[in-house]
Amino acid sequence: MATHELTDVARRIYGQSVHGRGVATAVKRLHRITALATALETGDRAAVKAVFLPIRHQIVRVELFHARRLVYSYGHAPTFAPIRGTLTDASGKVAGRYVLAVTDQKAYAGLLQRLTGATVVFRHGAGRANHPRAGTRIVTIPSHAYPTGAPLSLDVAIPQPSPSLCGATPADTRLNTIGYVGRRLLTAESTSRAVMQTLRHVAMDPAFRAATAAGDPVAIRHAIIFDFFRDHSIHVVRVRVTRGTKLVYDLGGPFALQPASSRVMSPDGRTSATFSLAVQDDTGYIKLMHRFTGAAVQLVSPLGKVPGSTLEPGPDVIPDHGPVTYRGKRYLADSFDGTAFPKGTLRVSLLVPA
Repeated sequence: MATHELTDVARRIYGQSVHGRGVATAVKRLHRITALATALETGDRAAVKAVFLPIRHQIVRVELFHARRLVYSYGHAPTFAPIRGTLTDASGKVAGRYVLAVTDQKAYAGLLQRLTGATVVFRHGAGRANHPRAGTRIVTIPSHAYPTGAPLSLDVAIPQPSPSLCGATPADTRLNTIGYVGRRLLTAESTSRAVMQTLRHVAMDPAFRAATAAGDPVAIRHAIIFDFFRDHSIHVVRVRVTRGTKLVYDLGGPFALQPASSRVMSPDGRTSATFSLAVQDDTGYIKLMHRFTGAAVQLVSPLGKVPGSTLEPGPDVIPDHGPVTYRGKRYLADSFDGTAFPKGTLRVSLLVPA
């Protein structure tokens, strides 16, 4: 049963790549910006690029065509599940068409591994998956290659779950497995390879190093906003700089989680400061867990109940592990602790309908 739950998470992650909110938002944005259709109609690559780049958020690859001619393409990472459509100008005339993807293979594999511990092989064409290692289950998710639409299979290798996830009932097993996924995701938000790379990126940024060495709050703010918050190659939602026990600067939303810390040296190597950053806010964690497991999520930080928790206002008391009734509906709850930003306990409660 635990394996079935992990399989369901893998399928939900894939589903978000095909028809999730990110896909809907990206497609809506392409259609809303009528200047894109106008530029595409002219066949001018430079004009299309100028309109597209500011609205590329969430799109990892796109191909834009006028008639049958490819006018502009963006992105090159291997991806899957192409989304196709047409663009019309202000008069309603078809100006061109697009093929896009919102998730690449590396991103899917990374998120899958962080949440479930599973790995994936993207296999083109027909054939069968390799025989799995003992204790590993292979689940195949059919898809299509980008941009051709040729058959592509995602062979997801799910390792044998710990016997501790098996409960007395199927509902208990589901709760235990979702709790396992929730803990894995929370831990990854401060310890994953991507987080370590982000720490190194921030520590070596020239503008940030110079600003922290000078202790200049204005320059630090500028570096955080323009070098980190607006850099789509990394994901940073809050940064806090301290020197000794003195707070130098703190910028970002009030509800972030799992801070990761490092030191930043001045350009001459003589002085240093400590910085902490968060790559995920509480709302992002809530959305990921709810979308990929179906569980209701409630977070409580030192500031109180986190806005955006899926049950509002939610139960006043949630057990560490066990049943809870809210507005006449019975749930099974699993609760555990994380770290709020910049410090303090973040109480995470996952509630599954009983």
